[in-house]
Amino acid sequence: MLLMIHYGSGQKDRDLDFFSLYDGVETTERLLIGGIDFVAISRDVLLRYLRMMDPIVTEPLLTGKIVCGNAELRDKLVSMLNSYQPTQEVIRYLISRSFQSYTEAYKIGIKKVIKDYRINRMFWSAVSYLISYWCFAKQYNCRYDSVAKLSDVVNSSSKDISALWRKVEKSKRNRLTPSLEILSEWNDIILR
Repeated sequence: MLLMIHYGSGQKDRDLDFFSLYDGVETTERLLIGGIDFVAISRDVLLRYLRMMDPIVTEPLLTGKIVCGNAELRDKLVSMLNSYQPTQEVIRYLISRSFQSYTEAYKIGIKKVIKDYRINRMFWSAVSYLISYWCFAKQYNCRYDSVAKLSDVVNSSSKDISALWRKVEKSKRNRLTPSLEILSEWNDIILR
């Protein structure tokens, strides 16, 4: 492992978020283990995600604290990230990731699983990613010429999207059962 970063709110009632970077090791993108959301990627995948300004890597690099690894490596990656500007390719990529997350959430939501904590977390995480990818794409398309942080993007989104974001985060924290109603709310907001 080259680098491990703890990011996210760090509040007691929230999931723990970790990002890790490996060299030459095949990895899975995301693992949900209990209350831990673990992103594990290889250096090759990281470089592609940096170029696409994917928040799965930008957020930990910009806001996280190093658990182990080299601070110089993180600084170099942040510098590289700051040299990129959002392009139409980046915006299309982020919209595509949003739609992928929507599809993932929908597939879980139609199963109506009630008491499986892991499945419920997967649903709410997918909805979180759906909203965040969309918000990043919209911000980069409208007013940003450099990489943004999730908190800035959500806070500068519309009142409806910010309210839905808080509702999703609360549902995830409270381990609520997946509900397709949240996706209907999302549809209503973006189709206005």
